[in-house]
Amino acid sequence: MRKLEKTYCEIFTKKIDIKIYLTDVTVAGGGWEPLGQPYFDNSTRREATAAVGQPAYLHCRVRNLADRAVSWIRKRDLHILTVGVHTYSSDARFAALHADGSDEWTLRVAPAQPRDSGVYECQVSTEPKISLSFRLTVVVSKAEILSGPELFVRAGSDINLTCVAKHAPDPPSGELCSAGRHQRGN
Repeated sequence: MRKLEKTYCEIFTKKIDIKIYLTDVTVAGGGWEPLGQPYFDNSTRREATAAVGQPAYLHCRVRNLADRAVSWIRKRDLHILTVGVHTYSSDARFAALHADGSDEWTLRVAPAQPRDSGVYECQVSTEPKISLSFRLTVVVSKAEILSGPELFVRAGSDINLTCVAKHAPDPPSGELCSAGRHQRGN
């Protein structure tokens, strides 16, 4: 009988020597979910258009980043623009924007110039690295009045002009066209 008790104790001891590490899990929504490796949230737009002289923004969302770093690279010359929130470019127009606790890493180019058009890469310092490409197009906006070069109206009459903004990155709001030049209205 004594031998049976000893066998039982040895088996029990072996069962409780199992170690469980909880470093790779997080509590979310009342349950346990594995963290795993960083990955890109592909719901963000990967193409952006900005007008010359206005700020341009490229938004990269990285989930499960943990202690990894996010970098922005200009593809045409492989120039490292930012690592984390630090800028590694002598061109002060480039900056990384990031709020603590956020998954979003934004590259801001302000003011945008035509030479800024091209492909930019959001990289995560995993091994091997992961990256996602973004295309920035910088355009010169032009406005045109849809009527002949001359328009005759009686003094004091109402006039309705249709103005078309070509190559505008966003639909214009409060835009006015007048006498061959483009003005912003209030």
